[in-house]
Amino acid sequence: IMASRGCPFKCTFCASVPIWGRNTIYRSPEHIVGEIEDLYKRYNTRQFRFFDDTFTSGKQWIRDFAREYKKYVKLPYFMCTNPCLMQDEDLIYQLKESGLSYCEVGIQAIDEEYRMKKVLRPDKDSHIFDSTKYLRKHGVYFQVNHIFGLDRRDFDDDNFLKETVEYYLKV
Repeated sequence: IMASRGCPFKCTFCASVPIWGRNTIYRSPEHIVGEIEDLYKRYNTRQFRFFDDTFTSGKQWIRDFAREYKKYVKLPYFMCTNPCLMQDEDLIYQLKESGLSYCEVGIQAIDEEYRMKKVLRPDKDSHIFDSTKYLRKHGVYFQVNHIFGLDRRDFDDDNFLKETVEYYLKV
C-alpha cells in the first residue's frame, strides 16, 4: 500500500521527486484504513506493507494513522523510514502498539560526513543509533539498508569494509 507519495529529502541516489510542488502528499488515515478493511474482507489479508519512500515523514499524520490503524485494523504491518524521523520514542511506541512489526531503516553509508554532505542524507549517527535502539526496545524487528559502492571506499579499502561491518554490528 502507498499511504503517501514523495519524500521530504533530496538524497543524491534517489529518484523521488516533489509532486505538485510539495515534497510529500498524504492520503488520509481514514481512506487508508478503509482500503485495508476492503482488502481484508476480499482476500483475508493477514499483514500489510507500506512502501512509501519515507512512511514517517509527517509526525502528526503518522500519529493519526497509528490511532486509526489500531482502532480499526489491528494487523501487523511493515514500513520504510529514515532514522532522523524516528527520534521520538513515544512515536515508535505508538507505531508498535498500532501493529508495526517490521521496519526498514535507510542508512546507505556509514561515514556521517559523507552521508550528510555528499549523499545529502539528513541522518546523523546519533539518529541511527537512537532510532534503532528505540525500535529494538519496543520489539520492532528492523533491517538497515546500505548502498554498497555509494562510497567508493567500499571497493578499494579493506579497513573501511571492516569498519562498515563493525558499524552495522553496533547498530
